[in-house]
Amino acid sequence: MLRMKVAAIAPALWAVVALTLGLSVSGCGGQESASQALDHALSQANVSKQSLGKFSGTVTIDGQPPGIKVYDKHRIIIMLYDPKNPPSDKNPILFVDCTPAPNDGAFEFSTYERGDGVPTGSYIALFEDMPTKWGSGYSGSDRFKNRFNDPDQNEKDPQFHVEVTEPGRTDWQFNLVTEGKDPPAAPGPKAVLRPTSK
Repeated sequence: MLRMKVAAIAPALWAVVALTLGLSVSGCGGQESASQALDHALSQANVSKQSLGKFSGTVTIDGQPPGIKVYDKHRIIIMLYDPKNPPSDKNPILFVDCTPAPNDGAFEFSTYERGDGVPTGSYIALFEDMPTKWGSGYSGSDRFKNRFNDPDQNEKDPQFHVEVTEPGRTDWQFNLVTEGKDPPAAPGPKAVLRPTSK
């Protein structure tokens, strides 16, 4: 099983995004647009811009919206596991929380800009329901009891196969069935456990 920190975007991109947010370069035509600033920052960091596809939608539990509110002390986490490039400390897994408001299980992945998606490719969707602590990310254990965080198991269910192509989709729907589904006795060997930072 994989116990690791995870990040929504790769570490090298964090520096680029931070640089972009603080960049105010003026040229003949005035201040750069956000897109131009991003391209400039990527060029300065010698990082190639990846092809992205939108990846957003909703998660339900036993056919019902999860109903998580802003002040609830847990969040449903969606992770994208790349079987050809498994996560490691140098290759963090892509993840995002379900949005607490509205509490219908909506989620939206971002890489460079809000809602722009994730790098194109083939993934297996993984899920956890994690307790949260104010100011310290996630803590505790998966409230789904490891039912949906093992890529070997999720690969058997077609709904968890995710093909991201340009321009992507914003209507993904995942229904996590817990009723009548006993949790595993122990996490699988590839199970992704306890993301420790948002």
